[in-house]
Amino acid sequence: MTLTAHPTAALVDEATLEALEYGLVLEAVASHASSVQAASSIRDLRPMADPAAMEEAYASVAELSALLDAGGRLPLGGLRDVRGPLSRCVPEGACLPPEELLDIRYTLETAVGLRAVVDADFRGLCPRAAALIGTLSDQRDLLRRLDGAVDEKGGVKDTASRRLLSIRGEIRRTMERSRSLIAEMARSERCRDALADDLYSVRDDRYVLMVKAGPHASFPGVVHGRSASGLTYFIEPMQMVELNNRLAILRRDESAEVMRILRELTAAVAAVKSEIEADIAVMVELDRLQAKALFGRAVDGVVPVLRTDGSVSLRGARHPLLVFREAEGKGRAVPIDMELEPHVAVLVISGANTGGKTVSLKTLGLLTLLAQSAVPVPAAPGSALSVFGRLWADIGDRQSIVSDLSTFSAHLRRTARILDGAGPSTLVLIDEIGVGTDPAEGSALALSVLEELASRGAKTVVTTHLNLLKAHAQTDPAFENCAVLFDEEAMRPLYALRRGVPGPSLGLAVALKYGLPQEVVERAKERLAGGEGAFVESVRLLEEEKERVARLEARLRELEARRSEAVERFRRERRRLVERLRRRLEQDAERARTEIRRVTEELRGTATRGEAERASKLVRRALGSFAPAPEGRDERSYRPRPGDWVEVTGTGRRGEVTAVDDGARRADVAVGGLKVRLAWSRLKKVAAPAAPVRPSGAAVLAGDAAAAMTLNIIGKRVDEALALVRGFVEKAHMVGLERVEIIHGVGTGALARAVRAFLKESPVVKGASPGNPDRGGAGVTVVALK
Repeated sequence: MTLTAHPTAALVDEATLEALEYGLVLEAVASHASSVQAASSIRDLRPMADPAAMEEAYASVAELSALLDAGGRLPLGGLRDVRGPLSRCVPEGACLPPEELLDIRYTLETAVGLRAVVDADFRGLCPRAAALIGTLSDQRDLLRRLDGAVDEKGGVKDTASRRLLSIRGEIRRTMERSRSLIAEMARSERCRDALADDLYSVRDDRYVLMVKAGPHASFPGVVHGRSASGLTYFIEPMQMVELNNRLAILRRDESAEVMRILRELTAAVAAVKSEIEADIAVMVELDRLQAKALFGRAVDGVVPVLRTDGSVSLRGARHPLLVFREAEGKGRAVPIDMELEPHVAVLVISGANTGGKTVSLKTLGLLTLLAQSAVPVPAAPGSALSVFGRLWADIGDRQSIVSDLSTFSAHLRRTARILDGAGPSTLVLIDEIGVGTDPAEGSALALSVLEELASRGAKTVVTTHLNLLKAHAQTDPAFENCAVLFDEEAMRPLYALRRGVPGPSLGLAVALKYGLPQEVVERAKERLAGGEGAFVESVRLLEEEKERVARLEARLRELEARRSEAVERFRRERRRLVERLRRRLEQDAERARTEIRRVTEELRGTATRGEAERASKLVRRALGSFAPAPEGRDERSYRPRPGDWVEVTGTGRRGEVTAVDDGARRADVAVGGLKVRLAWSRLKKVAAPAAPVRPSGAAVLAGDAAAAMTLNIIGKRVDEALALVRGFVEKAHMVGLERVEIIHGVGTGALARAVRAFLKESPVVKGASPGNPDRGGAGVTVVALK
């Protein structure tokens, strides 16, 4: 997708960001960050105006959204804000405290952990994130040093060096001897009467006894202080001085060794400071991208389609702050749909107070800002937003007592600034344009401002109650009305938009709902009977007509869908039946072939060789009509020609084509003595019927062109002869012969009478008659078959 870049200078001013509550939503995005730096970076986000940069940023967010959907997540919890410690580690001899070195250790562990998650699967799912992680430096050696020296509480480990391990071991042993000695003194009878408590204490890292005031003067030791009441003195017994001095020396040695270790570690950090800072920048970027993905998941957000023609197509869009309120059980975020066509310069949103006009305006503006910041927007998949070079908003009461500005004056000042900065690729959002002054003047001024914005190529969306703007939007193709829907019976907003119609303000109905007296509202209705009232009534009628048309269109779409479904169902059933018929015909043909082969073999025993061959040829030609259409043949492409034999699909009737009309794609077909005109699509070419066969030789009777075969039963008994006649005529009928002859002789006439009586009852015989005198006369019976 190629998009045209827009200028990035002064894209959005702070007043617009504040009016659209952009900062509050960024705070919600920042709450999903793991690090302070990423959260701060998100709070500082400003919308981009370069579509290519937006698409690239969105692609990275989409990768991490896919990672979340797969149950994964980048391990960024250890990332710490170490910008201060890194800045202080540079001078030679610098010494970072262990807790800051611990933060650096956690940061390096995060980098190492990120490098560990990159495998083939991760690269396939998140190629951009993998590429970023691939730039992290390898600081495992420094990490091992920090891990070996600094513990989880931010202290230096005993094992940080051999000397420190030795010193701390000696400190523990000296402390044990000191505690044992002073505890023994506190329990001794010599000291018991002088002590305020039989416990010992520690002052300035030296073990002391708590001695009562009075006896303290004669108690041998060094006084280190007294209690606030003055009743207790803290005295270091002389026997403890040497041990306490030894402990003090050891602690100084410990401190010196710890400082040496910390300076070494600080120097090691300073040596790779630039690499660590570069790594932190990469991890902060990953943290920011993941926070956007997590925010998208929290609000059921999507990556919108980006456009550059100024059009908007939002489906199921919700204001993010309302989504958060819904999650807290404080109301419901009702999704809205909004369309702004490329050719529409001004969208005029109107309707009842509390109907959702301002929420719709803010939702459009805020989602545009989020999209241009590469943050997923709470809307349905497929929603589209245009990239704007500048975005201006004038929403809310801008009255200022400090600046001595009225509401109207404040809006005028804001409008002047908007006009000064508006141009192509500009989105302007104005709430309740023209309010705060005389309605007639406000309407005229508002319309002039909107026309000026349109002439400069800006896209403008306004909310209004001014009928002049609603009426103008019905006639000017650059303007479009859009109504917020309101349930007048329940007196509650529906939080839905309807394009193409203005919305009634319903001020009187709302006034009644909020407690104004009925008689006051009725008098107001009377005053509205003409003029404004007529306009409101026309708006109502127009809205009703729109609803009726919408219902009819929905019904038409439903019927069309049902028709399409029925046609497809019919086509499937037709294909199924055709296939079923084809299989059945193939089966019938195969059975016929088998039977005909059997009959032919039997006939060969009673017919001459030439007659058998002619019968076989006749059979093969007849069977040609059973052959299935060639595989893959498209019958719709068949063009009949005069003389073709065709079958009328669905009827089984066959006939000969006598004429063809190419223009109408129809053909004249002679079927059963009738001539009919049929579409080519209803015709299927078949083999021509078998030509009449003229038998020759002694077995053929002369005179008729129909084929004939003979059976000689002279000398047979009646029962034997009738069995032969039955089989003969049935087989002849099966192979399609029209006439056969039976030779029985004259004799007594009994055999002839029996044969003719049998033929009269046969279901396959059409009629029987004596043969011609020159072909046997009464000694032959000619049989016509059905």
